[in-house]
Amino acid sequence: MEEEERKEITKMIEGGKGKIEEIEIIEQCIREAFETGRIEEKDYYSLLLNCKK
Repeated sequence: MEEEERKEITKMIEGGKGKIEEIEIIEQCIREAFETGRIEEKDYYSLLLNCKK
């Protein structure tokens, strides 16, 4: 993830956009990590399930 995207995500979270938006951002990051091969499939599903809790 590029520095600009990180700043935007941080700004959104700190801006109090709400828990739903935070979860969506986290899910997007997990998805991108899986698609780029940084995490394995088993870890991908585990992280998504934990994110929903």
